[in-house]
Amino acid sequence: MFSFQVAKLKFSPLFMSYITVAVYVSNILAVFVYRKYLKDVALKKIISVTTICFSLFNSLKLIVVFGINTQVGISNQVFVMMVECLYAFANEIHLMPIMIMACRV
Repeated sequence: MFSFQVAKLKFSPLFMSYITVAVYVSNILAVFVYRKYLKDVALKKIISVTTICFSLFNSLKLIVVFGINTQVGISNQVFVMMVECLYAFANEIHLMPIMIMACRV
């Protein structure tokens, strides 16, 4: 997806760094959400829900490839940043219980 964003969508290196910063902020937010609301939720439930979210968020990338977001009126930059942040958020929620279990060993 990186090469598509740079070559086809013509994202600048500056905007790519903005996406990276937004992803890091999303990761930190996910840690706080997990700690506040999901600490006592079963591991199986978290893994199941986040796996479904991964599928949905990855399929959202196809919307950018086919240009559907611009037809609706959402710019490529806003849509890509939103999708990347959602994916990073779900990824951090997905990995958090596994990392906690690994630290307890």
